[in-house]
Amino acid sequence: MFGFVWPYAAYRIASRHEKPVPTEYRNLRLDALFCGFWAVAMGFNLLPTGIMVVVLLMDNAMVGGVKLLAESAAGLLLGGLLAAIVLLGVPLCYYSDVLVRWACAPFIVIYPVSVGVISFRNGLKVVKEKRLLRELNEHDSLSGVHSRAYWERRLAEEFQRFKLYRRRAAVILLDIDNFKTINDSFGHIAGDDVIRALGPLLRNHMRPGDIPARLGGDEFGILLPEATRDDALAVVRGIQQAVAGRMFGEEGKPFSVTLSFGIAAIPETAETHAHWLHCADQALYQAKRGGRNDCAVFGADTPACWKSSLGQV
Repeated sequence: MFGFVWPYAAYRIASRHEKPVPTEYRNLRLDALFCGFWAVAMGFNLLPTGIMVVVLLMDNAMVGGVKLLAESAAGLLLGGLLAAIVLLGVPLCYYSDVLVRWACAPFIVIYPVSVGVISFRNGLKVVKEKRLLRELNEHDSLSGVHSRAYWERRLAEEFQRFKLYRRRAAVILLDIDNFKTINDSFGHIAGDDVIRALGPLLRNHMRPGDIPARLGGDEFGILLPEATRDDALAVVRGIQQAVAGRMFGEEGKPFSVTLSFGIAAIPETAETHAHWLHCADQALYQAKRGGRNDCAVFGADTPACWKSSLGQV
């Protein structure tokens, strides 16, 4: 009877308490006390006593680790001592008859299977949550392209490949011209819509294997492995042509946007990937200083510039 009443009572106590987790930990400690008591009360009948003790210690170790396991062991000893004092003279009964064996059989079979199923489901849940966290960490929620942290990690990897194997790579930095004016004139929702639309647009006009990212605000970056500056210029041309023919904003208040680009292949003199990125940033600054809606290449004798109105590099 106790085995049916106490679990239900413990559940009700914990679920109704304003702090259910600490309350359930207290219930687990009481479980150990009761288990020690009933082990002595049964005269240490080997099979049920062994099942109770093993199940109790396994549960508490999984829930509370070594600390709760030690407290449970102490509770078992204390409960057994109390039972020995109250029930002094209870004969020992190491032998389990057939009826006791059959009564214990469901616990031997059902409990391990249940624990295995629960552990498997929890494992799948953990894997799913880790995958979701990795996805959130590696992608920008607004634009849908990669996050800055992930992109810079890949940038460093490409730089190391260049240093070790002389594998070419290029970087494109771009930002939206006069983005503050867009926010001030049409609202921040319209600005967010532009960033949200720019992510898929970048993906649709890159080479397979190129890695786009939102670096912050209205600035984006594209990493192009195995690419020259001419490959990067071709990507820029495709993006500019797509943006030039697109209108943003609500009906009745449409507006267009332009982009400025800075390109840098890995300089031979670069010592770090940060230096490489700085070169692309210098090129972007040059493009914006030249009037925006433009593209500049770092290290070119005559910076390669392309205006959407001209339609050529």
